[in-house]
Amino acid sequence: MVLKSLSDLKGIVTGKPPRKLVLAAAQDQHSLGAVIRAWEDRIVEPILVGDKEVIQNICYENGYNFTGL
Repeated sequence: MVLKSLSDLKGIVTGKPPRKLVLAAAQDQHSLGAVIRAWEDRIVEPILVGDKEVIQNICYENGYNFTGL
């Protein structure tokens, strides 16, 4: 099975409990954005590793809702 998009993955995991995911160097904007979208869709329960202030600034600058993380 080849997954080509996050939508493909969502179809597989819908209804299953979220998995823990550790994002090392969470200050990478693209990775952080993908993880936050997966968290909002209840696919993952993220653990972010990195500079908290930098991560928060990236979230604010990009409009990511990280309340509850």
